[in-house]
Amino acid sequence: MTQEEWKIEQEDDDFMFRLGNLSKHRTGLSVVVWIEANMGMKHVSPRMLFSNSTGSCLRPGDSADSLIPVSLDPENPKVLLDDAVLNISTLELEAIKRWIVKNYRPLMRHWNMEIDTYEAIRELQRL
Repeated sequence: MTQEEWKIEQEDDDFMFRLGNLSKHRTGLSVVVWIEANMGMKHVSPRMLFSNSTGSCLRPGDSADSLIPVSLDPENPKVLLDDAVLNISTLELEAIKRWIVKNYRPLMRHWNMEIDTYEAIRELQRL
């Protein structure tokens, strides 16, 4: 996915409705992450998002590259933007990937809408 495609997707009225944010203290990561529910979108593969900085929140007017999509994969999660410029370190990105692998099952259950955000938060483990 390109930055332009990602920007267009984020302009969808339902985009933020599909997301649940998790604070750093809940995940043990240096960034805020957003877990997503699929809600019938056939063109989107299982994913979650992470903040492209170690700041604590998004602000109105932040650019499309403020949130970075990453695949939900049980072994090797990947950043889903072809042209992403990351503002976090390689070590921080590797920690996000390890967290996804560790929490793959509840993340996928949330993605597939088998559990709600509250239930997912209860099942997710800190890194």
